[in-house]
Amino acid sequence: MNSETNSDNNEGEMYLAEGKARLFDKLALNILYAKQTEGFSSLSSSKLNGQEKFSGKLEYLINDNGKIGVAYFEQDSDNEKLSITNLGGTWANEYLDIKLEYQYQDTNDILIREWNYFDVTPKAKELLGTKIGLQFGKWGNIYLGGQYTVNGLENDQLFLGGVFEVNNKYYLGFEERWGDIGEATTVNITKKETEKESNSLSFTQNRIGIGGSNFAIDFYRTYKESPLNELTFSSGIMVDDSGNRMTQTIRKSNYINEKLRWGIGYDNTSFEDNIVSSSVSREAANVWYWFKENEFKNKGKIEWREDLLMENIKSRVVYLEESIEFNVYGFNFSGKGGVGYAEYPEENIDRFDFTNIFAGLSYRPVYYPELNILGKYVYLTDLYPESRVNAFIEDSEYKKTIYTFGFVWDLCRWIEIKESIAFRNLEEKVGARDFQESEVYLWINGLTINTWKDIKITAEYRKLENLTFKDSESGYLLEILFPIKKVLYIGVGYNFTSFDDDLINEDEYDVKGPYLRLVGVY
Repeated sequence: MNSETNSDNNEGEMYLAEGKARLFDKLALNILYAKQTEGFSSLSSSKLNGQEKFSGKLEYLINDNGKIGVAYFEQDSDNEKLSITNLGGTWANEYLDIKLEYQYQDTNDILIREWNYFDVTPKAKELLGTKIGLQFGKWGNIYLGGQYTVNGLENDQLFLGGVFEVNNKYYLGFEERWGDIGEATTVNITKKETEKESNSLSFTQNRIGIGGSNFAIDFYRTYKESPLNELTFSSGIMVDDSGNRMTQTIRKSNYINEKLRWGIGYDNTSFEDNIVSSSVSREAANVWYWFKENEFKNKGKIEWREDLLMENIKSRVVYLEESIEFNVYGFNFSGKGGVGYAEYPEENIDRFDFTNIFAGLSYRPVYYPELNILGKYVYLTDLYPESRVNAFIEDSEYKKTIYTFGFVWDLCRWIEIKESIAFRNLEEKVGARDFQESEVYLWINGLTINTWKDIKITAEYRKLENLTFKDSESGYLLEILFPIKKVLYIGVGYNFTSFDDDLINEDEYDVKGPYLRLVGVY
C-alpha cells in the first residue's frame, strides 16, 4: 500500500506468480506476474500499489557459446501503461562476449517524470544496441557498448565499464555513460560471498537533461548464522531536484528444527517531495511462523503498519493471516484466512474492517484414483462503520461469498474431462445507497488431451449467468499447457469470451484475447 493512498480505500489484493522451465533441452522460459490493487494487502508494497506487471523471457540455446532470445515486459496502472519488447543474441567464450539487441518500447508521456524517481531512464521508441566485453583471466573484465535511436525520442548512448577483483576479497565495478539525455556514473563494491555473509555498496550519479541531476546510494548485507538462519539489512537513499526517498529493511529468519521456523521483518520508507512541499512515510513490522508435522502444514503472519503525511498519522493497520494444509484418507484440505483492522486518527468516527477467507478441498478416492473431486469456499468483506459521514459516491463496501464445486475425470491415459460450477452472492453498497444484492453462476465444462511429454491441449465451454439482472454470456477457451513440474504448468491460450473465470475478480468483461499464465493441477 502506498502511503499516499486515499484513506477511503481500505482493502486491497496482491497476486504474485513466477515460474522457470527448460523445454526440450534448448529452450529456457522465465515468466513473472504481479498485481496489486489500491488499499491494504498482506503483501502490499509501495512500488507495486495500483499496478499490474507481467514479464516473460524465452531463450534458444544454439550451442555452448551462442543463444538468441525474446523478452517482453508490461506494466499497467490507472493512468499509465508501459511495454518493452526485446530481441537479441549473444556469443561468448573464455575471453570475449558480444551482444546485439533490438528494443521496441510503447509508453505514455506521463511516465517521463516518474522515471526520474525510480532510476528508469526515458528511452526511445525503437533502439539498436551492442556490447563487447573482454575477460582478463580471473581478475576482471571491461566492456564497451552503445545504442542507436531508430525511432522516437533521441537517446543515442555510449558506455564504458568494468569489474575488477581487489585483494582477493572484493569486486570493484564502475560504469560511465554519455548520451543525448545526459550522463551517468556508477561505482559499486561487493565483498565476496562466504558461508557466513555477503555485502554490497553502490553509488550512482545521473546528470539528466530532462529531470536535472540525482544520486543514489544503496547498501545490502546478509549474515548467516547457519544455512537457514539469516539476518538481512538493506538501506538506500535517492536524492534529486524534486525530493528524496529513503528506505531501510531488516529481515530475520530463525530455524528451530525441521518442524518449526519463525522470523521477523521491519520496513521504513519515506519520501520528501520538494515540488508540493509534502512528506509521506510508512513504517511496518511483522512476525511470521511456519510449522509442519507429517501431512499437516501451518503458517501465519501478523503485521502492523503506520502511514504518515506531513508528520501526521494518516492510518494504522493491523493484519492477521493464517493458512493450513493437511491430507488425510485421500482428502486434501487447504485454507487461508486474513483479518484486518484500519484506523484513521484524524477521523475519530471512521474505522474499517476487512476479511479474506479461502478454503479448498480435493478428494481422490483410493480405489478410484481416476476421479478427482474439488471444492472451494471464499468469503470477503470490506466494510465501513454505520457512522461514516464522509462517504463519496465512488466508495463502495461489499460482502462477497463464493462456492465452487467440480471434478476432473481421467477417462483414459490421453483424455480428461472437467466439470465445474460456481455461485457468487455479492452484496455491494456504493456511497449512501443501500446494499444491492446480485447472484451469479459460472458453468465450465472442458476436454483435455494429454500429448507428447505431458503437454496438454485443453478446450473449454463457459457460461456466465447473472440471475439478478437476467443477463448471460457464453463462449470458448483454447489453451496449451507445458509442464514445469509434476503439478505446475505454463498455459498459453486464447479466451474467446469477455469474462473472467475467477468470480473473486470484478466483472469488467474485458479479458478477451491471448494470455499466458501459471496453472496448478491436483
